[in-house]
Amino acid sequence: MPANTPHHAHRQIEIIRDELTLMLTEEPKLAPHIAKAMTALNSLEHTAIFDADSHPSRRQRGPKQAHTVEGYRIERNSDGSVLAEYRSTDAEPFRCPKPIVEATAVELSKLKQSKFIDLFEAIKFAMGERIADYHVRTALRFMKHEGLVLHERARFSPARPGSLRVAVMKVWKKLENEG
Repeated sequence: MPANTPHHAHRQIEIIRDELTLMLTEEPKLAPHIAKAMTALNSLEHTAIFDADSHPSRRQRGPKQAHTVEGYRIERNSDGSVLAEYRSTDAEPFRCPKPIVEATAVELSKLKQSKFIDLFEAIKFAMGERIADYHVRTALRFMKHEGLVLHERARFSPARPGSLRVAVMKVWKKLENEG
């Protein structure tokens, strides 16, 4: 996440607050100084989060929409088939291996509804290996783009009952035939 966002600032402030609290438990004699630092930190947090844009009462929720996605294609490489997410910029497309797309569909179906981190951990466990989080994010954006997944209140869920994996593989096959 870029360092100039309110979310990043909030996270950094949380880290500082946690460290100051730890210092207080280890060195109680520093309490007056830590209290002063906490007051300044609270003021800074308010400025960073609520005064960052012209709408102080409105905080952005959830990830930004990927307005620049032009489409998806299935490509083949030495490792097999991959989903490629093309954007309107000249940037390289995000690519996600087929097994991760399938595992994302299977694990989200099992969980019914999930925050990203819980889904990501379930996929890592199911696959038994380290995977890049952007692969899972790409798979989820693809499924959302195709109307197969809902993303509400920071939770993902299948859009319809039934096998999400089967629905995803139908779209995959259609894209494969187009390419």
